[in-house]
Amino acid sequence: MSAVPRVAALHPLTPSQTGMWLQSAAGDGQDRFVEQAAFCLEGGVNREALGRALQCVVDRHGALRSSILARGLRPFRAVLQEMRVSLREVAAGDDEDAALTALMDAERRRGFPLNRPPLIRFALLTVREERAWLVLSFHHIILDGWSLLILWNEAAAFYAAELAGTSAQLPPAADEGAVAEWLHRRSDADSERFWRSRLAGFAEPTPIASAASPAADEPAEIEHVMAAAAGAAITAAAHACRVSPAIVFEVLWALLLAGRTRRTDVAFAATVSGRPSGIPGIERLVGCFINTVPIRARLDDAGTLRECLARHQEQRAEQAEYEYCSAGQIHQWSELRPGEPICRSLLVYENLRGAGAEAAAEPSVSEAGRRVRGARTGYPVTLLISPGPAPHLRVVYQPGSISTPAARDLMEGLERLALRLPDHLDDGIREWRESVAFVPPSELTAAPSARPPFVAPRTRLEHELATIWEGLFKVAPIGVLDDFFSLGGHSLLVLQMAARLRSAIGAELPLHVLVSETTIEKLARACAVEVNEHAALIPLSAEGDGLPIYCPHPLGGHVLCYGALGRRLVGRHRAWGLQAKGLAGGESPAASWEELIAHHWALLTEARASASSTRHPLDGVALLGYSYGGYIAMELAARARREGATRVPVLLLDVPHPSVIPIEHRLPDAATLLHALCGHALGLDLDQMRRLPADGLTRHVYDAAVTQHLIPRDTPFEQVERVLNVARAHSQLQPPVTAYDFPVVLFRAREGAERISSLPDLGWAGYSAGVTIEWVAGSHETMLDPPYAGNLADLVAKHLT
Repeated sequence: MSAVPRVAALHPLTPSQTGMWLQSAAGDGQDRFVEQAAFCLEGGVNREALGRALQCVVDRHGALRSSILARGLRPFRAVLQEMRVSLREVAAGDDEDAALTALMDAERRRGFPLNRPPLIRFALLTVREERAWLVLSFHHIILDGWSLLILWNEAAAFYAAELAGTSAQLPPAADEGAVAEWLHRRSDADSERFWRSRLAGFAEPTPIASAASPAADEPAEIEHVMAAAAGAAITAAAHACRVSPAIVFEVLWALLLAGRTRRTDVAFAATVSGRPSGIPGIERLVGCFINTVPIRARLDDAGTLRECLARHQEQRAEQAEYEYCSAGQIHQWSELRPGEPICRSLLVYENLRGAGAEAAAEPSVSEAGRRVRGARTGYPVTLLISPGPAPHLRVVYQPGSISTPAARDLMEGLERLALRLPDHLDDGIREWRESVAFVPPSELTAAPSARPPFVAPRTRLEHELATIWEGLFKVAPIGVLDDFFSLGGHSLLVLQMAARLRSAIGAELPLHVLVSETTIEKLARACAVEVNEHAALIPLSAEGDGLPIYCPHPLGGHVLCYGALGRRLVGRHRAWGLQAKGLAGGESPAASWEELIAHHWALLTEARASASSTRHPLDGVALLGYSYGGYIAMELAARARREGATRVPVLLLDVPHPSVIPIEHRLPDAATLLHALCGHALGLDLDQMRRLPADGLTRHVYDAAVTQHLIPRDTPFEQVERVLNVARAHSQLQPPVTAYDFPVVLFRAREGAERISSLPDLGWAGYSAGVTIEWVAGSHETMLDPPYAGNLADLVAKHLT
């Protein structure tokens, strides 16, 4: 029986590691964060000594002995006390390149379950006795490019010492705990203030992506080696302006974006080392500190390029303290809506040659070649710069976002700008922008992301999830088929969603559910809570300081027709729907008008039981009724006033007074009822429905409703039958033809306005103390749906102020 590995330490994840943890759990491609490096070793390879050297490196650095454990939704990096290195050996055969590619592909496909160490693997591909490849595969969450070179340099030093029979002379490894302490001291409030200030006024991403090509699953890649003259010009400009070459490249890239998009305010992403200054030995610490942050450049007409370079370097130095923040946090602190990226391009300046250089020793086996496979960035355009006398440029791009000629032209445009250095450092920024060839704006407009057809929430749980999502994304409407991550979901929003699910519906969902069930439809099915879809009191809007609103059901008994309206009232009015008896199994619909009203009265008074005892509990409550629900609202308001309530405003949504309803619209048959309930939404013709056999009519409607997503696929057929039974029972409970001594606000749908009555007030003028008419967009069937629900909510709020 093997011993259980002992945990030596637990460290919190950095913000960027937390993002990788969540995205990995989302199943967004098992190899999304798998990185690899292959080092070509020439000379006789002592496999045992190499294995011992790798073991020394693993023993030296806790990151290499780590896995990720979670307590609920709180992840930690668990460092094992010890971990034995396994060096897998593979023979290359006749085709070295094919064997190396196959080995790396196989290792990438294996992936790394984050909770199962090791998160790094070593393999040795033997080509011949004097030639081999050492292949490292690892999850990016424990190791970045800087650390990879430290690992290689230290492994080489240990290997040389093993061969010589001596000890490697390396300085002590830095303390991992110091980074955790540094992160603990950071203030999210300070970071938020900085990023809000840095990104203030930036509300639209720089449109580098093009819609010229069809979408592709795999990224494409092209390369370009800059002329030596361009490399020399960059070096000279950096020396003359006392800035780093990386700063020169960033400003040139910003100028290229500005010129090609006719903008003076641009942003792109850049990778940063993420290694906090002030921590002893941080430059020698192995781990994952690299981060990607937005770089904003304001290239107005004032100043010269020399001044721009100096200013940009100062801003980058100021920003360094806050570059530990995750992309999700920074996005939340920006003015862009969720789902709208801050940046559409990423610049990677690969300045890692000196990483861990002091730890290097001359190995007995020489590095004759190296291949690196990095993690996928997810940006439409990624520019990688390998500095040197002739800088090497590599663009990795999504063919569905930018065409190959356009991607190549970006690299050549950057080179043309570099060749103008350093003789034009004192030229104005406008001259530099105008030196870049313009691209027509139509070529720089990103293709809109394809969203599935809009399907409104169909159950109580779907409605509550839609409310949560619309609050998170600040986007409305969101349908039950929309994807969380396609809408712009990220690690921070996943955690916020988890918190809101707990508070709103009491759902404690495991992480794998939150990140794998990525639509409202799937998440609702996966919720591990008992939710009574047929509860009598349904929350429609949970926040707001205005008058609370109660919405009695229309003919079918359920209140989801109010869902979109309720979500538009969030923050202004709390709102609830009053559902009918008979929707849940074992219940019978109300048998009389009096029983129907008594049911709703009991719901209202129980819900308002905590109201002040100095007045009627319904005083200061608004009643809003759509269609048949308007009659229930009028009766409830009348009873409240009889019992002493003085302020119970009533709002009617396309409700004709009973006296003006034509006789042919009363006591409808089953076909007419089903058509009234869902015929419009399903596109069903009433005459055709009447020709169907009576015993197959409901099943026909059920099948159409499932196919067209009007109801979830797992909805029991009996539930549709119950809705029909409730509607049939209500149609036989005719509301009284009576007058009321209080005024009403009547919202009239413009489309088909005279279908029931040609009277603008629908007969209420003679039966109430006054009628205020508001005409709204849509028809009787659509007035509560997007896109009309937002305007309707504004009018409702106006009349309740």
